[in-house]
Amino acid sequence: MTAVSKRIILIFFLGLAAGVGGESLLYMEGQCASVERALREDFRVIFFLRNELALAKQKILEEQIRGLPDVEEVEWIAREEALARLKRSDPDLVESVVLVADNPLESAFAVRLGDASLGHIEEWINQARALADWGEIRYKAG
Repeated sequence: MTAVSKRIILIFFLGLAAGVGGESLLYMEGQCASVERALREDFRVIFFLRNELALAKQKILEEQIRGLPDVEEVEWIAREEALARLKRSDPDLVESVVLVADNPLESAFAVRLGDASLGHIEEWINQARALADWGEIRYKAG
């Protein structure tokens, strides 16, 4: 083999390696973006009420939560609905929960935030904390 043909083969394999490496990086970027999108869509902040509210007060509180910055969705989950969801997902757990009380679950608001709030979630929660007497505020810290 001549020196020129060796260089051509070397350049070919270097180009092939660079192409496969670049394509792998693009594939990984796409996969990471889809996982990130799925996690963001699933992220919720759950606000459990300490005491039950009348329907009018519940609607007012829901509108106040919607008025906070970067709120995309607010869902009211009544304690009866929470128990029904639990019955559908894990009937055995419901039997043990009902032993404690008729329905020990609390009503809650599930809030889905926009991307801008996720970077400063603690500040956002402090704003929401001032709206009501919450029994507990839950979210999965990253």
